[in-house]
Amino acid sequence: MKDNIFLDSNIFLYGFSDIDFKKHEIAKDILLTDDFAVSTQVINEVSNNMLKKLGFGEHDVI
Repeated sequence: MKDNIFLDSNIFLYGFSDIDFKKHEIAKDILLTDDFAVSTQVINEVSNNMLKKLGFGEHDVI
């Protein structure tokens, strides 16, 4: 049996930003797999941080 992987919001934030290239590449590799779980809370936190801290537009977040 394979364990489920639960992703924290930081993986998504590093994956969507290029502030730290090394962390961005690692996060991107993780996000390109399809074997993980994520909660609604994490999705909301990532969306909020993308809007407020990373300067993404609402259309980009959607």
